[in-house]
Amino acid sequence: MGRALKDFSPPQQPDGQPSMSSAAAMRTQTLSQGGHECEWHYLLHTDGQTFDVLLILTAIQYEEGALLHIAWNDITITQRKATETQLRINEEKFRTFVEDANDQRD
Repeated sequence: MGRALKDFSPPQQPDGQPSMSSAAAMRTQTLSQGGHECEWHYLLHTDGQTFDVLLILTAIQYEEGALLHIAWNDITITQRKATETQLRINEEKFRTFVEDANDQRD
């Protein structure tokens, strides 16, 4: 769509690296290896909030140059759902443990 990764990135990524240098390194790696996958911190311009995405970068040879195709998936929601699921599982395990312990005391 003619937009650069930097247009949607905060100044720094969670690892402390500047977004621009990280984006340049990803671009170089993608062009040399044909693809790259990583997590990236994005910035919502509407309210300044950030969210995490899984980036999948693919180099596509076109005429005499290369294009970068970038696909992303919002993993913030996915991570939250996975955490909620794990909490429910842990709660059920704890409940079963307590019930079993009470049964053994009786």
